[in-house]
Amino acid sequence: MAIVYLSLGSNVGNRQAYLAHAVDEIIIKIGVVKKVSHQYETSAWGFISDNFLNQVIEVETNIEPHPLIAICLNIETDIGRVRYNSENYTPRIIDIDMLFYDDLIIEDEMLIVPHPHIPDRKFILIPLNEIAPEYNHPLFNKSVSKMLKECEDPGIATIV
Repeated sequence: MAIVYLSLGSNVGNRQAYLAHAVDEIIIKIGVVKKVSHQYETSAWGFISDNFLNQVIEVETNIEPHPLIAICLNIETDIGRVRYNSENYTPRIIDIDMLFYDDLIIEDEMLIVPHPHIPDRKFILIPLNEIAPEYNHPLFNKSVSKMLKECEDPGIATIV
């Protein structure tokens, strides 16, 4: 069994309901949710939009990384996310990102793990720090709590 950390975000419609729906689908389709952070309200990162609700969950699964990301994308679609052919960030009903998959390092056209923006984004680090402060980033050899202390993102995350 693998331990996976997933980041969930929503900034359209009933954000709390979309996050809860995503967690329910993850339980059904991916595995056992071991830990769930609070939901945090944050400003949109990289574009102007309504605020996001963000959350990080720890999941135990026997699904390999590539099929797992495909399931996450299907869950997003099932919940109602529409992806646009744009290089710009856009509002979204739900976003599910794989942050870590055990201590694997994967970099190919379909998947990059660990997620490359973890150290730069407080909306990831704050909820991740809540549930896994001592988790060690396999590339940077730094704990989540240390990355949060070093993060220069000026963003604020408030528990909902």
